[in-house]
Amino acid sequence: MSGILENVFWNLQYFPLFNGESAKFSFSGAPASHQEDLSPLHNYYRVSHDWEQLIPYHPFWGVFVFLTNKTSLYAWNYVDVLIGIFARALYGQFKGLYEIGSEIVMASGCHNDASRFGDHASFWSHLVRDCGIICQVVAKFQEFLSQIIFVTYAGNIYFLCLQILLELSPTSPSESVLSKIYATWSFLQIIMRFFTMSLLCARIYSYAHKFTGLLEKCPMEMYTPELARFERKLQSGSICFTGLDCFVITKPLILNVIGVIVTFEIILLQSLSQSAATVENCNCTKV
Repeated sequence: MSGILENVFWNLQYFPLFNGESAKFSFSGAPASHQEDLSPLHNYYRVSHDWEQLIPYHPFWGVFVFLTNKTSLYAWNYVDVLIGIFARALYGQFKGLYEIGSEIVMASGCHNDASRFGDHASFWSHLVRDCGIICQVVAKFQEFLSQIIFVTYAGNIYFLCLQILLELSPTSPSESVLSKIYATWSFLQIIMRFFTMSLLCARIYSYAHKFTGLLEKCPMEMYTPELARFERKLQSGSICFTGLDCFVITKPLILNVIGVIVTFEIILLQSLSQSAATVENCNCTKV
């Protein structure tokens, strides 16, 4: 709902309001020009990205630009939601299996007793088998989500840096109240969407590797080659979501992303302040 309302709020600036008055909603603080004889779609085509300089207006091109803009904007908004839903489903499976296994292992210590075999010994093989099935599902999702994760991380980090820069830059022009409201709304939405998705993906890694501690409680008499193979897989850190294998989504990665954004903004703002000061000194010298 936030994504839909945010996009509707942004598009109000492209359509006339107030019963045909020759002014339109504007984020710049001053009403922009609007010709009353233009249809709303024609006005959108002209104002949104100034397409009319490249291709003369036609209703077909107006509808095409409108639909492609909406498709790209909603795809960007909802791809993080899609990845988060998949991540929530997968880490929920790991979490549920881990909790059930922990309860069984700790119940009366029966599975910690090396003298207990039979049905109790098969518990560990069933645990590893069920974990292996979930890991296979994670690998299948990773195959087609890896490229999407890489692109969405690049896009979200870029727009976060851009919005912070536009808000804090000393050279930014003055904005209207509506513009500030929209900028804050859009910025908070990107943060919430991006970091919620990252946290859900990081929990796949966290909950999958909790089984390392559970396997340590397996008696040596029940420690089969199958358990050893699965433990090595856990230690390899391969049960996770990645972005084209360039990075693994974990909780430390979230802190690294925040650190990169803060460092980049500090350096960029310092360079902009120095540039503004240099220009001001040059103007004073000329005067």
